[in-house]
Amino acid sequence: MTKKTLANQLRSRFKARVERDEEFRELVASFGGDPDALAANIGLLSDDGAIEAYTTCAECGSKFTSDTELSRIIEESRSKDDFLAHCRTAAEGHACAFDWPTEIDAEGAEGRRCEIKANSTMSEETI
Repeated sequence: MTKKTLANQLRSRFKARVERDEEFRELVASFGGDPDALAANIGLLSDDGAIEAYTTCAECGSKFTSDTELSRIIEESRSKDDFLAHCRTAAEGHACAFDWPTEIDAEGAEGRRCEIKANSTMSEETI
């Protein structure tokens, strides 16, 4: 899979989420965001930005994969779903990784605390 193809699939996935999921729209609004503007502007996100949104901790900014590993994952992926499965595997044991995409591991593999609250959970649909 190419980076461009993957990024387009991820942008489409996120846009559909913003447009169709009322609970998610309310979450965006609760943080002061405009869900309609977010959906309209998702296409402005660069290919790297779209991919990094799925491979970077939203709380602390730590990356779940090295650049080399990310390139390998993209090349081996056949679809966005395959990419997300590879990312779950790559994130296992990462200091800020969570049992992706189900639950955040606030303690991390090395006992380092991410800024995420210990009782937070994240579903695949949240991302």
